[in-house]
Amino acid sequence: MYLSNRTICVRLDNIQWLLFNTLSGALDIIDKDLANNLRQKRWSVISPEIKKSLLERGYLFESHKKEVSEFLKLCEVIRERESKLAPEFVVIPTYQCNLRCQYCYEGNLQYKGSLLNGKLLSLLWHAMDEITSSYIYEETPKLTLLGGEPLLKPNYDIIANILGGCFQRRWTVEITTNGTTLTRYASLLSRYQVKGIQVTLDGTRDIHDQRRAFPSGKGSFDQILEGITSSIRKGIKVYLRVNLDSQNLDYLPSLAIFIQEKGWLESGLVFPYLYPMSDSGCLRQLHIVKEAKLLGKVIELSKKYPEMNVFQWKFHGIDQIEAVLHGKTFSPMFRFCSATKNQYVFDPLGKIYACWWGVGNKQFEIGVFAPKLRWYQDNLDKWRHRDVLTISRCSQCKFALICGGGCTEKAIREEGGIDQPRCSSFSEIISLAAPFLIKQQQL
Repeated sequence: MYLSNRTICVRLDNIQWLLFNTLSGALDIIDKDLANNLRQKRWSVISPEIKKSLLERGYLFESHKKEVSEFLKLCEVIRERESKLAPEFVVIPTYQCNLRCQYCYEGNLQYKGSLLNGKLLSLLWHAMDEITSSYIYEETPKLTLLGGEPLLKPNYDIIANILGGCFQRRWTVEITTNGTTLTRYASLLSRYQVKGIQVTLDGTRDIHDQRRAFPSGKGSFDQILEGITSSIRKGIKVYLRVNLDSQNLDYLPSLAIFIQEKGWLESGLVFPYLYPMSDSGCLRQLHIVKEAKLLGKVIELSKKYPEMNVFQWKFHGIDQIEAVLHGKTFSPMFRFCSATKNQYVFDPLGKIYACWWGVGNKQFEIGVFAPKLRWYQDNLDKWRHRDVLTISRCSQCKFALICGGGCTEKAIREEGGIDQPRCSSFSEIISLAAPFLIKQQQL
C-alpha cells in the first residue's frame, strides 16, 4: 500500500482533518484517527472498507509506480486538451500611461515608443490572422488590451479598429484599464460587446490616491468611480482588483463597505477580488508581504468583518480548492499560465513576447510582427515546452498540479532560468485557507 505523494493533509480543528489529492481532485474531511494512521502509514489498523474508498478516491495506490503511471496519463490528457486551445492575444497599443502608480511593473517603458500606428496595426492583424490559421481550435480566440493605459483619449480610433476587427472575427475581448477614461469609452466597449474589463481600486479614496495618482499628484479615485458606474450602465462586467500589500491591507473592511454602499454588486456585473502583490523587480515596491502572511491577515480581517465576503481571493492554490468545495470539477494545472501555452503579447514597437511581465526584456521575446512576422524559434520553444513534466523538480512535488511550475517570469529573474520552478508557499497557504473556507460553508 502506498500513500499518494500528491495527498495534502491539513488539520482543521481538534477533531477533523482535510484530505486533498491534487492528482484525482478528491477532497474529503476525515477524523483525526484516520489522519494519524495515514500519516504514519499504519495500514493494518485501517478497515478494508475505508482502504477501498481511499484507493478509489486516489489517496492510496498499490505502488508508487502505479501513481506515476496515473500522473503521466493525466498529463497526456491535459496536453491533448491544450492542443485544441485557441490562441490568446495580448495587445499593448501603447506603453504610455496617464497615471504614475507606485508599483508600476513596466517602469520606464511607459516613456518608450508611441501609439500603435496605422501601418503597425495592419501588420498586427496580418500576424494575428496568420497565427490563428495555424491553430485547430474548439473555442473562441481571445484578445486582451493592456498598457501602459490602452484607453487613453488619443487611442480612440486605434481601439475602435481593434474592437471592430475582433467583433467581425467573433473573438472574445477583455481589457485591463486603470478606469480613468471609461466614461469616454463605455459606449464603444458596449457596442462591440467587450466581455469584461479589469479595473484596480486599491482602497477607499485616501489610500487609493496615494498609490494610483496622476503625474500632477492628483488622485484617480473619483474618475475611476465615474468610469465604473458608466460601464455598469452599459452592461459591461467589471472585475474590480485590489492590489494588496501592507500599505492598504487595513483599509479592506472600509473598501468592502464602500463597495456595498455603492450598490454595484446589485447589478451582478461587478466582481471585487484581492490580488497579493509580489516583487516584480521595481525598486518602489516597499510594502510587499509574503503571500502566506498576507493571507493570514486577510483571514483575520474576514473573521472580524463579515462584509469582507464581497472579495474573492486570488492567492495561489485557493482557486482549485474552492472549486472542489463548491462541487465543481478539479482543474489540474499542467502549466502556470497562458504564457507557456498559447499566448502572444504584441507591443507598439513591433515585438512579440510570451509574457506581459517581461515586456522590454530580450529573454521574453519570441518574435516580431514588423516589418514582417518572424519567430525566434529557440526562445519560443523554451516557453512552450515549460510544464510540470519538463521541470525536473516538479515531477514529484505534491503541489505541482495546483502550481503548474510557478511563474515563468519570476523563475527567470529569481530562480536562475526558465527550466527552474518558482514555488509558492502552498503548504502554509492551504493550511490557512482550508479551515476558514470550510467553516464558512459549514461543511
